Amino acid sequence: METRTNINDFNKIPNVGPATVRHLNILGINKPFELIGQNPYSMYKELCKIVGENLDPCLADVFISAVKFMEGAPP
Repeated sequence: METRTNINDFNKIPNVGPATVRHLNILGINKPFELIGQNPYSMYKELCKIVGENLDPCLADVFISAVKFMEGAPP
């Protein structure tokens, strides 16, 4: 699989909407290519720690989907 380093807009990643983009920004992820190589479970745990609450676990699924897509998996 070939990574999708040519994607410059989070909105081009399936399942990623404005709320997810805000969460990614909180994590310091500001460009889609920065998702490549990330651990979605660690991202979720870190975000919960930063915001001080347990967020909907479905957010971890969105992170998994976004990371895998950016790494070349089908949508």
